[in-house]
Amino acid sequence: MSEHDDGGGRVPTERDALRRVGLAVHRMMPRGSVRAEFDFSEVGGVRVASVGFFDEAGHESSTPDTDEAGAAASDLRRLMYRADVGSWFSARFRVTAAGKLGTSFDFDHRAPHTWIDDQAYLDDLESYPRPAEAIPNWLAAVVASRSAGGSP
Repeated sequence: MSEHDDGGGRVPTERDALRRVGLAVHRMMPRGSVRAEFDFSEVGGVRVASVGFFDEAGHESSTPDTDEAGAAASDLRRLMYRADVGSWFSARFRVTAAGKLGTSFDFDHRAPHTWIDDQAYLDDLESYPRPAEAIPNWLAAVVASRSAGGSP
């Protein structure tokens, strides 16, 4: 089976991967939750995931078990890559108890995790190259610093 083969002989699509994320998050929801918010970042091989569950009163709970949703989100990121824009650094997936899914993807800003260092962004740019016009200014500065022999 190739990396892109789903085991059934067909190549999974963005829609398949998005559905897998939504279903994984929905399965994690504790009884009484009205929505879940799954935040996922992946940069240069560094993955960070967290999920919050909210009840009708707005109280939040969480779980550290995000492996299934994280794997699906990583697949989605790979499938969403486009040579003209690259791929996103962070995403939020909002899932309701009724199974509705909403998403937002951030292609332009650093992931909200300070421990993801500049080298991870440089590695990510090698894996998901972008044309100069699609590289955010902050990332262009990191690339320029590295090209000039500076440390990121």
